Amino acid sequence: MSTYARIDNGVVAELLATDKPITQLFHASLHWQEIAAGAAEVGWVVEGDGFAPPPPPVAHDVPVNLSTLQAQVTALGVRIAALQGKA
Repeated sequence: MSTYARIDNGVVAELLATDKPITQLFHASLHWQEIAAGAAEVGWVVEGDGFAPPPPPVAHDVPVNLSTLQAQVTALGVRIAALQGKA
């Protein structure tokens, strides 16, 4: 049985162990890479010829309060509207 990692944007999106050829199971547009069992987990990143755990989340020193969150929501709304206009 072989173990495969589906790679999406340099990150392991899912793992699959199968006896069948991966090319017969999924569309060729999906990037599957054969790996040793236990060599990676979902969320790990491709690093050189192997995998590494994802980096820790970035800590933000900005205090969270209602006005900060409302400003972030407004800014995201502007970005979404701009993206919809480009579609």
